[in-house]
Amino acid sequence: MRKKVLMVDMDEVIVEKGFLYLINKYLGTNYKDTDFTQFRMQEIMPPKQRIEFFKWFKNYNMYDFCSFVDHAKENLKLLNEYYDILIATAYIFPEAPEISGKFLGDKFNFLYGNLPFISPTNLAFINRKDLIRAYCKIDDGVKNLRYAEKLFLFPAYHNRDLSEEILNPLGIEKVDGWDDVSRRLLPK
Repeated sequence: MRKKVLMVDMDEVIVEKGFLYLINKYLGTNYKDTDFTQFRMQEIMPPKQRIEFFKWFKNYNMYDFCSFVDHAKENLKLLNEYYDILIATAYIFPEAPEISGKFLGDKFNFLYGNLPFISPTNLAFINRKDLIRAYCKIDDGVKNLRYAEKLFLFPAYHNRDLSEEILNPLGIEKVDGWDDVSRRLLPK
């Protein structure tokens, strides 16, 4: 029997803190993710400074500074036994599309090296995740949660204030983290 497809986002769902680390390093600040409300952390800088930031950013591998979200790795391994996991992750920064190839390579190498139980053929590098159809989608961005039977909004700094009144009409359910995802999706 063919497994149902779970589409899982990467940044702020599987891994976190790398981009924040580099923002702080560049700005000489000590921001925490809770200091941000907007989806794109770089919007804390004026547009011209963002261009300079990405020129600097391309010299680093963000994933050298990332950590796994609590319980992500072990729950992905469990879910992989029952579902066909497709990791769908954006890789193009609108302010700096010219660094996209390097960033894509950094993402691939991190996923390939750290999640060996997920086939490299199940890694999708795509900014338009709304184009993907799956049984369940797990993402921290509301705009990516369409065209699935189950839509799970993963908690992140930028979506913490979204209410059930906004999400319910869209068919989106908030989850509390990876253990909650597994409780909802694994057989009892």
